[in-house]
Amino acid sequence: MGKELLLNSVRVRRPAAAGAPLYCDALEYGLTGDGATNDQPALAALVDRLGAGYASDGRARVIYCRRASTRSATPARCGAAGCR
Repeated sequence: MGKELLLNSVRVRRPAAAGAPLYCDALEYGLTGDGATNDQPALAALVDRLGAGYASDGRARVIYCRRASTRSATPARCGAAGCR
């Protein structure tokens, strides 16, 4: 099949590469966000993992941090992920 023009309205949605989800909660990937723990190694590992996913399929990934109140009763911060 030759090259085809795909309009934005007809784009094919490809699944994310295996092992690299499109949206990642930082707290689920090893970041503690308690202000006392060094989250840098966990964040670096997550960024490397998502970078490999981007390299394989060209789709951007998002790292987010849900509010601490949905995780536990004690307040916490996602210092490395940037949420409060």
